[in-house]
Amino acid sequence: MVTQSLFNHDYLKMHMHLLDHAYIPAWGIGVWWTLFMFNLHTFWSMGVSIALVEALFPAEPESPWMGPIGDSVVALVYMLGTVASFAIGFKQNRFVASHAQLLSAAVLSVLLMVCAFLIPVRRSQSRMAVGVAPSPWITGGVAFVLGMGVMYAPPMLGWAAVIWLLAVDAVFLVLVAFFSRQTGWSALHTLSLAASGALVYGIHALTQKRPLVGGLLWMRISTTVCLGAAVWLIWLGARRVMRYQTLA
Repeated sequence: MVTQSLFNHDYLKMHMHLLDHAYIPAWGIGVWWTLFMFNLHTFWSMGVSIALVEALFPAEPESPWMGPIGDSVVALVYMLGTVASFAIGFKQNRFVASHAQLLSAAVLSVLLMVCAFLIPVRRSQSRMAVGVAPSPWITGGVAFVLGMGVMYAPPMLGWAAVIWLLAVDAVFLVLVAFFSRQTGWSALHTLSLAASGALVYGIHALTQKRPLVGGLLWMRISTTVCLGAAVWLIWLGARRVMRYQTLA
């Protein structure tokens, strides 16, 4: 609803034709791009970030990060950022989605949030011992392969690319749901999923040849710095988790 990239045929004037793949005229969306955005933001933007931070504080993974004041400040900054983001995008190409598209997006967003709160929280104590969880190296390796499958799904395949993404999503969710219930699943396994996601994102960025801002050299430098920081963060998180598990 802010960037409106799901509905904009020339988002940020990049001329990338993001909506052309598996396009549904009645809805004004490209199914591939919509599904790719769902993957990108639910797993990479939010899931990976949260899991990496939780690994840095393994003794309190379920504790609130902030109090009422902190939440209020973040909410205010988020609102200001939302307004600024919309203003910048609108100034660039004067695009506004239709009322039906914006209303549908709002309704679906609310329904997804309601569903999230209806899903019962499964504590570690309630984990069913149906087997032994594989090594974090294995879970991380599988997550890395699946993540690469999402990032490099060829959009020009149209609906085949949509099926590709749905298949990867299904495999990932089924495997996580199954193995996370097994004996031995720990914070290291969760970190392995986040670590793989961060590495996939950095490697994918290094292979891009079209920077959105600036030149190719600066894109390579900034991407390398960010990937290096991610590797350091993963190492630090793994070290803290293993130290905590040893003390526990």
